[in-house]
Amino acid sequence: MSPLVNVYRGDYLESLHHIDFVLLGTKGVLASSGNLDERLFPRSTLKLHQAYDFVASGAYHNSQSQPQHLSLACASHNASLEQIQSLEKWLADNSLTEEDLVCGPNLPLLEPDVMAWAKTGHPLRRLHNNCSGKHTAMLLNARHLGFPLTDYHLPEHPIQKRFLDIMQKIFRIDLSNNGHALDGCGLVNYRMSLQELANAFLQLACRQDATVDVLLKAICDNPRYFAGEGRLVSDLLLATGGRILAKDGAEGMMAAVVRDRQIALAIKVKDGAFRASQTALMGLFMEFELLKQEELLLLKKWQQPTIQNSLKQTAGHLNYSK
Repeated sequence: MSPLVNVYRGDYLESLHHIDFVLLGTKGVLASSGNLDERLFPRSTLKLHQAYDFVASGAYHNSQSQPQHLSLACASHNASLEQIQSLEKWLADNSLTEEDLVCGPNLPLLEPDVMAWAKTGHPLRRLHNNCSGKHTAMLLNARHLGFPLTDYHLPEHPIQKRFLDIMQKIFRIDLSNNGHALDGCGLVNYRMSLQELANAFLQLACRQDATVDVLLKAICDNPRYFAGEGRLVSDLLLATGGRILAKDGAEGMMAAVVRDRQIALAIKVKDGAFRASQTALMGLFMEFELLKQEELLLLKKWQQPTIQNSLKQTAGHLNYSK
C-alpha cells in the first residue's frame, strides 16, 4: 500500500492523498512506492536544471544579474512585493520589459500575497507569474548567445534545444522521446519518471561542477527569493543551511536532494494536491531519518501542519502515514 497524507477535521479523518515516491542513492533505489517507470510531468521541479545554462553559458556573469536574481530564476516564487520589486529591477537593468516575457499574469500562490496585491488596486502582471524569474533568465541567455528573443519558449528555439542537450549530457537523462505538453507558464514540459527526476537531483549533489556550485550558493544565500514565506522549500534551506534542497511543482510534484549524504527523493501526490506534497516530503524525511534533530525542531510546524478556517481558527491538520 502506498504512503498516505491524511487530512483531519477536528479528530476525524476527512480525506486521503496517496503518495508515490522513490528514494535514490548513488548505488540505486533505496526505497520506493508506486510505478517507478510511469512517465509524469515534473512541472516546476526542474527549474534549477533549466537555469543551469544561464550560468554555464556566461549569461549570468555577463549581464546585470545578482545572486537573488539567480535564486528567482530557479524559483516558483510567491510574488511577494519584495520579489516583484527585484524582478522589476532585474528586467530594467538589462533593458528588458515585462512584455518580453511569454508567461501570462497569475495570482500569487499564497493568500497573504493575493491580499497584498488586491490592496494595490493594480491589474495582475506577468511578473506575478511564479515562473517569471525563469523566463527572465531564458531571455538573458538567448540574448547572450545571439539567439532571437522572440519565441524563446517554443521547443524548436535554440534555448530549449540546449536544455534537452544539458539534461542528457550533464544530468544523464534523455527527455527527447518522452513526450511533452504545455506547462502553465507557456513553456514545454517533458515527461519523465520519478526515478529519472530523483536522478536529476542526485546529480546536483554528486557532480563536481562549478556551475552547480554557483546555482546552489545563490539559492542557499537567498532562500526567500527561491519561494518565500510559508513555503517548505525555503524553510528547508534556512533550517539545514542548504544541506537539503527541495523544489516543488504543480500537481503534487516534489523533488529533493540531501547533498551531504548523496540521497535524492522524488514524490508524486496521486491526486495532484499541493498541500499533500509538502507533508509527504516531511514525512519521508522523518521516516528515513534524513533530518538532524536540530533541523526537526526548526521544521516542527511542517511535521503536522494545521488547517485554519476563515476565522483563523485551527480546524484540523495533516499528517503522513506509511
